[in-house]
Amino acid sequence: MTTIDDHQVSIQTMLGTRFVHNIREQVESWERRLTLIAQTIDEWLSCQRTWMYLENIFNAPDIQKQLPQEASKFHNVDRFWREIMNRTRKAPIVQNCCNSEDLLAQFESNNVKLNEILKSLEQYLETKRIAFPRFFFISNDELLKILSQSRNPTNIQGHLIKCFDNINRINFQEDEFTLQILGMHSADPESMAEYVGFSQSVEIFPGDKVLTNLPFYSRWRTGCRRSRTK
Repeated sequence: MTTIDDHQVSIQTMLGTRFVHNIREQVESWERRLTLIAQTIDEWLSCQRTWMYLENIFNAPDIQKQLPQEASKFHNVDRFWREIMNRTRKAPIVQNCCNSEDLLAQFESNNVKLNEILKSLEQYLETKRIAFPRFFFISNDELLKILSQSRNPTNIQGHLIKCFDNINRINFQEDEFTLQILGMHSADPESMAEYVGFSQSVEIFPGDKVLTNLPFYSRWRTGCRRSRTK
């Protein structure tokens, strides 16, 4: 982009001189070409940034199921992006790759779709935070990790301390058929016991989504209350 900016400055300097008369048409053609290339690269980089952010999110099966329309939109953009990058890899010449009004229009259209997906994703996360206000304590990226891994309860350990005061991790017991939570470990052993066992274990049933499933959370709170009243 710095090189393009330098060339555009040079073009403007040429157009400002009195000696440009005989080659003005050629210089103006180059000005239009460089402007188109610069606009295309801007849209290209914007598409790349958003695509890189959303790719990991929509690779998660849980997110695809919860946001099917957005997942479908993203897969269309993903197909376009991969086609463009494969084509560019075969002939990586800027003037050939970026000097196309049709390509610019395609990038602009796909960037609109990506922005719509981002907006829908924000609204979706807001509904999760309203349903479970402790999610307001964590970032969007952390919440998305929880939502994408909610069927694997042991993967939420790293987020507990931000969602619950003084809970560093929880103690799981797993056998062939069930998974149970037996107690919790303190993040600050000086203020409470390092390990607090539940008087009654919290069973995780098939289909439970830990931290995002209200029936599970109700059982979890019951276990925590019982541990405090032992």
